[in-house]
Amino acid sequence: KRGFLSYFIIFLLWIIVSTVAVFSILVFIRSQRLAGMRKNNPKEFIKEVYYALCRAFKIYGMPRLGYMAYREFCNIVIVGEGLKPSPTSIEPMQALTEGFLEARFSSHEISAEHSQKAIELFYEVKDVILEREERNIFWKNILFRIYVMDVLLIPRQ
Repeated sequence: KRGFLSYFIIFLLWIIVSTVAVFSILVFIRSQRLAGMRKNNPKEFIKEVYYALCRAFKIYGMPRLGYMAYREFCNIVIVGEGLKPSPTSIEPMQALTEGFLEARFSSHEISAEHSQKAIELFYEVKDVILEREERNIFWKNILFRIYVMDVLLIPRQ
C-alpha cells in the first residue's frame, strides 16, 4: 500500500508538469503572435522585441525603470554590468535602441526590413550577453533564455 508521501510526490509532479505545459503553450502562442506581427505590424514587433530584452536585463540587476529614458537605459547596460565596453558589444545595443526609438516615436512607415534588422540585433545582443566570461552563472543564463524564449522561437529570416 502506498503512503501519503508517495501520493503527495505524484501530486507535486503533476502540478510541475502542468505548469510547464501551460508555460510552454503561452510562450508558443506569444511567439506566433510576434511572428505574425513581424510582417504585418513591424512597428509593434520592434517595440515588443526591445521590451523582451529589457525584461531579461532584470535578471542581471539592470531593470529599466519607468522614469528612465531609453538611451539612458542603453548606457547603463553598456557601462554597467551588461556589456563589455568594446565596439563589437556596444554597437548592437545602441542600434537596437535607436531602432526602437524610431519605431516608437516616428510617424513614418516602418517596414519589414526594419523588423528583420531588429531581430538580427536582438540575437547579437543576446550572444554578447551569454558569451561574457563574467556571465557564466548557470542559472542567470537559463533565466535570461526563458525571459526571451518567445523572441527566440521566431525564425531569423
